[in-house]
Amino acid sequence: CKSVAEVIITNHALSVSAGRDVVTCTNDGVLKASDPAPYTGSWSEVTDFGSKIEDPTSFETKVTNLVVGGNTFRWTRTNGVCSVSDDVTITCNKPTQANAGGTQSSCFDYGTLHANTPDVDEFGWWSPLGGQGLIADSTDVNTRVTGLGGGMNTFIWNIRRGDGDNACVSTDTATVNSNKLQISVTASQPEYCTPEGEVFGTVNVDEYESFW
Repeated sequence: CKSVAEVIITNHALSVSAGRDVVTCTNDGVLKASDPAPYTGSWSEVTDFGSKIEDPTSFETKVTNLVVGGNTFRWTRTNGVCSVSDDVTITCNKPTQANAGGTQSSCFDYGTLHANTPDVDEFGWWSPLGGQGLIADSTDVNTRVTGLGGGMNTFIWNIRRGDGDNACVSTDTATVNSNKLQISVTASQPEYCTPEGEVFGTVNVDEYESFW
């Protein structure tokens, strides 16, 4: 004699992808997971830093209030019987807002720049923009500049977080107005046979007040 019984095993296994890890230079980002259709999916925050997911049930949605560093999110796909998840990380490399110190004036051909200090995981440096001037130490927030030209001399303070293609940079400009006067006096001729003659004076900047 033989007795036979049959059993049916239904495979409800799912596949899922939360998308590729990305880098952003702001506190916002976009989550892009695989479409869960014909089933459903939902986002949740793994790192629990207080980010706001605009639409947790949409496979592509905006996320705000990211903190600097790694922010990890989980996309879970479910068919009512089984569920499967995948994680994705958005790295926020938003740099500190650069502050180059604004505009200053100098009566000489030198001065000192004053910028804000980058965070420990950031890199800051000065670069010339316009006019003249030699930067003594491009990485010093309070560096000295020499050889300024008369009038406006402009410099950029850069703050960078991240490296290579993942670098994010914030910039601000500082202007040093050099009011140092270089005066020259010449005569219309080297010798005169009368008690009268003509002399001419020149200075190196456009706006000035002079007198004999």
